[in-house]
Amino acid sequence: MQNSGKIRIVKMLEGKPTRVFPFFMALLLCASLAQGQIHEVGVSLGATNYVGDLVPTYQLKNHRLAGALLYRYNLSSHTSLRANVMLGKLAGSDDPAYDAFGEARKRGQFSNWMNEAALLFEYNFLDYKNPSKDLVRWSPYLVAGLGVLVLHGYEPYQEGLAPGTAYARGRKTTDFKNVQPVVPLGLGVKYRLSPYWTLSGEWSARKTFFDYIDNTGAIPEGHVAKDFQYGNISHKDWYFFTGISLSYTFWTIPCPYLFDNKSRL
Repeated sequence: MQNSGKIRIVKMLEGKPTRVFPFFMALLLCASLAQGQIHEVGVSLGATNYVGDLVPTYQLKNHRLAGALLYRYNLSSHTSLRANVMLGKLAGSDDPAYDAFGEARKRGQFSNWMNEAALLFEYNFLDYKNPSKDLVRWSPYLVAGLGVLVLHGYEPYQEGLAPGTAYARGRKTTDFKNVQPVVPLGLGVKYRLSPYWTLSGEWSARKTFFDYIDNTGAIPEGHVAKDFQYGNISHKDWYFFTGISLSYTFWTIPCPYLFDNKSRL
């Protein structure tokens, strides 16, 4: 019985290579397309900002130049994973002081380089990448994820040195770690320039779990708060990124669009 089934299949294929060959070619093309539309690489240029003990509110004057490299893996027409590596500066100043104790604090200012590596999830509200929907070339999106912040610039902590003196010398006021976890949260807009190029604008905040981006944090053991040299122990530091990005999609084969409505999550 098995042999008779095999014979029928062979007879069906015999003399019909013109039908079989296009079928397998279509499979190969679609496989190549699926691989091609999934991957994006790009660059971002913008500015970072900081909010903390020295600057408790968001201020435009504290923007500093920053840039990033990105890799995006498109899960569907509405969802993506993005790997992001950023380089920038974080800066802040207590001049002019934001309250009556500014002269007593004398904490001055800081401006240090930082790096960030993050894995982000993006949700696009519209199917902007579908070339059959030429009227929908843009989409607002939300972004969230996990990242790691690496701080540079502070000299190592010196035990026994008063926090005010350590701050004035650019030393750590306590023995905090330069590598810290962060949670990025943000929103943006994407615009499809062509099947290959996408322009994006994004604003995102980074929640941290420590208070020493500005080298000013909790009151050290053995010190009192009356000299106003320390931060608010209830408030952790935040930093932000505002920028634009240009990404290239590896979509090199002119086949039908990969994603459909069933792929929406």
